[in-house]
Amino acid sequence: MEKGRFLSRLARNVTAAFGSGKADAESGSARTGGDRFLSACLGRDLTGSGGGFGAAVLEADGRVIRQTVLKMRAHEIALHPGKSICLAAGRQPGRHSTMIDLRTGQALFDLGLAADHEFNGHAVFLGTGDELLTTEEHVETSLGRLSFYESATGRWRRAWSSHGIEPHEALVDAARGRIIIANGGILQRQAVGEVESSLVVLDLRDGAILSKTVLPEELATLSMRHMALTATGEVAVAMQDQDAQSDLRPLVGVMDLQGGLRLLEIPREIALTTRGYIGSIAVDRASRITCATSPKGNVAMFWSLADDRWLGAIAVADGCGVAPGTAPGEFLLTGGRGDILRVQALDVAGKPMAPTASILTRDSRWQWDNHLTLLTA
Repeated sequence: MEKGRFLSRLARNVTAAFGSGKADAESGSARTGGDRFLSACLGRDLTGSGGGFGAAVLEADGRVIRQTVLKMRAHEIALHPGKSICLAAGRQPGRHSTMIDLRTGQALFDLGLAADHEFNGHAVFLGTGDELLTTEEHVETSLGRLSFYESATGRWRRAWSSHGIEPHEALVDAARGRIIIANGGILQRQAVGEVESSLVVLDLRDGAILSKTVLPEELATLSMRHMALTATGEVAVAMQDQDAQSDLRPLVGVMDLQGGLRLLEIPREIALTTRGYIGSIAVDRASRITCATSPKGNVAMFWSLADDRWLGAIAVADGCGVAPGTAPGEFLLTGGRGDILRVQALDVAGKPMAPTASILTRDSRWQWDNHLTLLTA
């Protein structure tokens, strides 16, 4: 089928970009060398046939070193922690999530999704990678669940309730034995108004609910969707407002270990541009800075996590993809008009500062998509 062929092409290009050989094959490592990044994209004239949706591997300096034309728009790609395999899931809602062997480019198998459920675009491997979980919702009711699959075969093992509807992203905090779920809470995707969004924390051992954080009534149109985990266990949260006509509302928050949610300030002149939409969020390697992007506002925004202080914003045309960079305080940003930027938000003394950006690449042939995946060495 077309998806299988697309994923095979993607895996072959990623493998080629990472390098291959006997050492990689024997170690099971997906690649060696410095940091690289993977992003879905739309590219013009990639193969001389008018272009289309694709995926590309980027070096830390913004160079595109491999790309491939895809038959569909991709979402998150989850990487195995020790083996050269990954799971590629279609955009929400989706019927297919396919395991890929990065050494050979072979599409190994699809996960055994139940007929009455759909994937919601995000997945994560557990522990040493023998098992992975996906966020899913029931087709008719949108009730959410986490499904656990055997990584070696794609066989469904069990499911836990997400304790909400329309779960989007899930994070595994192995150090604290937790799973954090962002239930987007949208029953009808094109509807406007209140949603049933929540941040749910489950015990990693048995799925017991540890906490459930909901927004106050005056923020009931906000959908909590994407997250980033800090070294101390706090969770940076990105939100989207389902009512574009509502008053300006906070769109970024930080959840503490007790489930309390602090909302971060966005200056009014910046908030007005976002049109209630945050697309991605990331935390730097030192867990000092968080960055949230708004492609509708053409902006990336930065805060100091120590005191929730606003640091400033960087203009990125249709900017959404963000991932931590190589150095503390550093981020790589991608935009829908071909921009790739490196941003630094810590000064030489390691103190938070107004972000400064350098343009790594500006190539209008590329339209970078929502998420940027860091491929660590």
